Amino acid sequence: MPDNKETTAFVNCATVCCVMIMARSRTRVRATDPSSYKLLLIRRADPTQSAYDELALPGGFQKGAIAESVRLTAVREVREELGLDIDIGKLQLVNVETDDYHHNVIFFRYEYDGDEASLRDACTLNQNEVTEIVFVDRPVKTGYASHTAEIEHLFENLPLPSQPL
Repeated sequence: MPDNKETTAFVNCATVCCVMIMARSRTRVRATDPSSYKLLLIRRADPTQSAYDELALPGGFQKGAIAESVRLTAVREVREELGLDIDIGKLQLVNVETDDYHHNVIFFRYEYDGDEASLRDACTLNQNEVTEIVFVDRPVKTGYASHTAEIEHLFENLPLPSQPL
């Protein structure tokens, strides 16, 4: 391998799995309105981690030492942060990116069976990782550029509720 800045500066440290959890809005009346979806975001609680006190998608690092699959990572991270058990079979792979921290970031979509109020009620926040959950119905800036870009893409391409996410 040639020894130059481009090849020696890049180190791919880890894999991160993020889940875009969608719920139906209680405030929308037209079932065919794509904006009837709400996206769950978390506010990060750990001051020692990047994007402290900023919005982000639920997710975290894959545990390579136990040969954890990326889907299992997504399920585990949602359970750890939100106390929510999600169905691994309903995770839909959306995109894979390398972020500003040189992590492989794998984005999944997940449609929750219920509205935003029932999803909020189903969550038990891990206060060490999450201070609050926020529901949005349009793109917002998060603490991570890759999350912000995926959220923008999600809302640009939301299907009608009669179509699967």
